[in-house]
Amino acid sequence: MKEKCFDIAFTEEEVKEFLDLMDMEPKNNRQLPHMFPMIACKFAQELYIWSSPPILRKQNCIMYETMYVNHVYHVKIYITNPIKKRHIMYVQQIIKIYDEEKCLFEGESDLIWNDISSL
Repeated sequence: MKEKCFDIAFTEEEVKEFLDLMDMEPKNNRQLPHMFPMIACKFAQELYIWSSPPILRKQNCIMYETMYVNHVYHVKIYITNPIKKRHIMYVQQIIKIYDEEKCLFEGESDLIWNDISSL
């Protein structure tokens, strides 16, 4: 299993861009949308290198408490060791986001690839 930890603060611009792409109206300009924290996974791409883009097989997210724009959070991302079945590789990506006290968000993504150069 590979792991990456870092701090992040989601900006108003990132949230606005996300809401525009999803064609959603903001409920509260300071709160993060439920699925938005999964975007933090883009900062952990060095954990895996693929020769073709991954396919998102399924995803599950739980936001335990409201998260806010411009607040600093601690992120932990885990990538499980790949499992190969026939010519397909399966990997689970787990993200956990914390404030100073507790876990605020958990997300799991099952990713699959046809062709992997290294994991």
